Amino acid sequence: MVRFKAIVGRRVQFELVRADGSKVPLGASVEDEQGRALAVVDPGSQALVLSEQDVGSLRVRWSDQSCQAAFSLPPRDPARAYERIRVTCQ
Repeated sequence: MVRFKAIVGRRVQFELVRADGSKVPLGASVEDEQGRALAVVDPGSQALVLSEQDVGSLRVRWSDQSCQAAFSLPPRDPARAYERIRVTCQ
């Protein structure tokens, strides 16, 4: 028998907005608090992430810049395939 380590979490589509209201650049990398890669930012400044935590922080990096986005997920809704939340990356 082969065993696999599985990650349990919630799928969340984060809309990432910078403090000045601008979008995070396409291709920016999204990491968790431990520095693990989670996603890449799409053209709409969004990233689909499997979040192991309901409350936490994302680090977003591109070129020579980075920002951090704190989040707190709403209560689970079993009718939804994934959550959508807007966060400010500062």
